[in-house]
Amino acid sequence: MPQYPLSKNNRTYYATHAVALGEMGVDSNGLPGNTGIQPVSGLQSVGVNTTFNLEQVFQLGQLEIYENVENIPDVEVTLEKVLDGAPLIQHLCTPQTAGHGLATRFNNNRTDVHIGFYSDEFENASGVNQSELYVSGMYVSSLSITLPTDGNATESVTLVGNDKFWSTGQALQNGASPESTGEFFFKNQSMFGPNGGPAHSDGVLRRQDVRMSGCVFPSAIPGLTPLNGNNTGTVYQGGGGNGAADTKLFVPCGSGLADTGTASSKGDFLPNLFGTTADPDGTAAYAAAGSNASGSKNAPAANIHPVHMSSITISTDLGRTDLFELGRRGPYHRFADFPTEVTCAIEVIEREFGDFVNAEGDADSNVTDSPIFIMLGDGTLISLGRKNKLASVTSSGGDTGGGNRTTTYNFSNFNSYQVHHPLDPAVQAAALTKPGGVSYSAFDGATGN
Repeated sequence: MPQYPLSKNNRTYYATHAVALGEMGVDSNGLPGNTGIQPVSGLQSVGVNTTFNLEQVFQLGQLEIYENVENIPDVEVTLEKVLDGAPLIQHLCTPQTAGHGLATRFNNNRTDVHIGFYSDEFENASGVNQSELYVSGMYVSSLSITLPTDGNATESVTLVGNDKFWSTGQALQNGASPESTGEFFFKNQSMFGPNGGPAHSDGVLRRQDVRMSGCVFPSAIPGLTPLNGNNTGTVYQGGGGNGAADTKLFVPCGSGLADTGTASSKGDFLPNLFGTTADPDGTAAYAAAGSNASGSKNAPAANIHPVHMSSITISTDLGRTDLFELGRRGPYHRFADFPTEVTCAIEVIEREFGDFVNAEGDADSNVTDSPIFIMLGDGTLISLGRKNKLASVTSSGGDTGGGNRTTTYNFSNFNSYQVHHPLDPAVQAAALTKPGGVSYSAFDGATGN
């Protein structure tokens, strides 16, 4: 193991280290998109865990260990950022993708992680770093997006791999290749200046930035039903363009969805801003998000939402299984463990006691497939497809401590997860006609395809 000289820093804290991500093996001097790495904006924390997997071999006639065999190491990097209008971590990890789907985006694409450490006398991460951790060939393992009423909206991503390299001191400037030594530092550091701030004009996303007029939630949540047309909600009129009510779909406070169906096809329930006009860079979506007044942020008292949602958490764990072959020590691939479950936990403040969900042992079916589609104020769109079922419901709280009673509805699907962001490097790459990339118009709404 190489010996590195220690820096003169007394400690490392938030202002003196930063993280950049990009396609595996890309040049740090490249531009955003498919040709360079990008710093992560709004990053709150980064954790790195390394495990050297040891396997003990003993032999008859000897108490002492015969050999402590070292298998390949496992490296795990966990990142969490606030949603702030800047590109998402999961998108920075996969700028080379050719589609939005879970398998297309995450199954095979790999990323490099660069963590630069700077002098504790600096006020921001700029210039030449004193040391750097280069973690190579990482796969996305788990994803989570949290939308709370108390605090900021956040994204968490866990990456797994087998290789990491440290470099420090003068060696950083010697020009050795990162593949062999890890000596690497990223150039795109302008966001870490004294005037750095969120990319979203309204700042970091919080509870008011969930655009309810552009969301679709399952009608399994009690209260998501229109009451005599009093504008407390709208049932989506689908069913092949024939105007028939589809009780599985519900748009809180407004009519943010358009029926794109025909007499022979049910169509997609897409927000009106999609229409039929392609929006490759997401400009229209960014401008129009939340434009439906009845459901946009700061809704007036007359348009109080019929169900008081207090948090939404979306998560999935892709797992990762190593594939080995004779003649090679390391894995030649780490595949995602499909089918993979995608969960969406929606917590609501109870207006009456109970969850109002019936469970009948003799019934052929207690729950039905439902779509989930969420729009955020910075143009982020989250689709969990049409086949989300209520997996469990939990009602708690309201005790003598004075807290509110809440119910959490846990929905589950398998393999349906799409997230679009206007500043997704893959979208920008497509707009610049670079290899790979995806068009905004290709985002398939809440169909999950």
